[in-house]
Amino acid sequence: MDMITKIPVVLVQDDHLAFSGADAASHPWLLRIGFVSLLQHNLALLAEEGFRTAYVQVRENQEKLHSEVRKLKIPGMQIKVVQTREHTSHAKILRHIAAKVPAQSYVVLAGTVRVLSSLRPFLHQHRQGEGVVSMLVRPLYSGARLEQARALQAHLTSAEKRVEHWQHYPAGVYAIDAEVLRSAAFRTVDAALPFCFSAATLRSIELAAVSDELYSTEEFLQANLHWAEEQARVHGNSFITSGGEHAPLRIGPVIIHPDAEVSASAILIGPAVIAAGSRVESRSVIMRSVVREGAIIKTGAVVQDAWVARNAVVKPEKKVRDRIVRGVSRTQALSSPFRDFTTSRLHEEETGGQQTAAAPAVQRVLGRFLDTSV
Repeated sequence: MDMITKIPVVLVQDDHLAFSGADAASHPWLLRIGFVSLLQHNLALLAEEGFRTAYVQVRENQEKLHSEVRKLKIPGMQIKVVQTREHTSHAKILRHIAAKVPAQSYVVLAGTVRVLSSLRPFLHQHRQGEGVVSMLVRPLYSGARLEQARALQAHLTSAEKRVEHWQHYPAGVYAIDAEVLRSAAFRTVDAALPFCFSAATLRSIELAAVSDELYSTEEFLQANLHWAEEQARVHGNSFITSGGEHAPLRIGPVIIHPDAEVSASAILIGPAVIAAGSRVESRSVIMRSVVREGAIIKTGAVVQDAWVARNAVVKPEKKVRDRIVRGVSRTQALSSPFRDFTTSRLHEEETGGQQTAAAPAVQRVLGRFLDTSV
C-alpha cells in the first residue's frame, strides 16, 4: 500500500495573514479560483495524490467556514473539523492531532497556501532524515515577505546554525515526523509554525514547483485570470468567440458559467470569469475581471481589472477600475492594479499580431466607456 495514504493532512489558519477580503463574510479559504474554493482545490488535489484523511481547523466564531467544510465532499477523502478557540496556537493543534491520530508523519498546510503540483518530491526529501520537520521555503523575490524571512533567519541562527544572507521565507507546507510532536521538548511549546519547532529540528527545502501563495484579494484575482487562460488553452480556445445575435461579444479567454445571465449586447474581454448566478446587463463591459456568484453588473457599467464579490452590485453606467467591489456603492482600491497588458497587447497575443475583423467595432464601442490606453 502507498505510504501516502497513511499520512494525515492538517490545514491550519495563519494568525499573521495580511489579507484584504473581497467578501467580509467569507474566509480566505472560501474565495474561489475558477469554480471551486481554495479549500476545495487543495483537498481535491491532495485526494488525487493519495491522501485519505484531512483535518481542517475552524475557530469557534467561524460559522460560515464550519458550514462549508461540513458540506465538502471529496471522493476518496475523509474530512474532519478541528474546532479551536480564537487564539489556539499551531503547537496545541498539532499536539491534539498527534494524540488522537497515530501516524508516522503528518503533512501540514498553513495559511492560504495553494497546492499546485505533487507533494511526493517534497515528502521523498523529507524521508531522507529522521526525527525532523521539513519546511518548504520560497525565495524572497521582493520585500513583501522580508519580515517573515528575517524572523526565520533569526530563529535558525538561534541554534548555533550559521545562516548568512538568508533569502527565503516559509511557504506554508510542512512534513512533520510523529516523534517530534510527541517529544518532551514539544509538550510545553505554545507558538505558531514554524517557530514552535527548534531550529535544530527544522530542515529547509526549496521546491518552487510544489506550491504558490495567495495572501491578498489581488492574488486571488490574478489566479482566476490565469485559470481562465488555462481553460481556454485546454479547450483549444473554444471559449473565444465573436459573439452573435444572441450571445455577448467575447474576446480572449472568457469563462461564463451556464447559470450566469449575460446580455447579448455586453462586451467581455478576457481573461475574465463570470460565475454562477451572476447577471451582466446590456451594454456592460467586463475587462480582465472576475464577477462572482450572484453579482449584478447593471446596464452600461464598465468593470476593468476588478473583483466583484458575491452578491455585489455595480450601478448603471458606473465605471469600476482596479477595485474590489464588496456591495452596493462600496468599493476598496486595490494596492496592486492589474495593468500588465493593454487591449492592443491582448489582441497581439491572441491573434499573433493580426487585428480581428471585430477589433475596430470593439474599439469604437469601448471608446464610449473607458480609456484603453492603460
